[in-house]
Amino acid sequence: MLVDKNMLMQLGFSGYKAGQIIHQCKLNLVADGHCFYANRKCGQVPLHAIVSLLGFNPFEDLAMVT
Repeated sequence: MLVDKNMLMQLGFSGYKAGQIIHQCKLNLVADGHCFYANRKCGQVPLHAIVSLLGFNPFEDLAMVT
């Protein structure tokens, strides 16, 4: 599952904080060797990157997860 800023905002994060989370996940993915995420226009990251950054799955109890 890919997560973007708008999905995080639906969970209650502010627009600024959601953008920061996506940005930090992208930096972590690039550091792990996934060069695709170095692109400025890429605004989605895998759910596992969000979970590893936050330490929990914010979508765990929601119907958004398929």
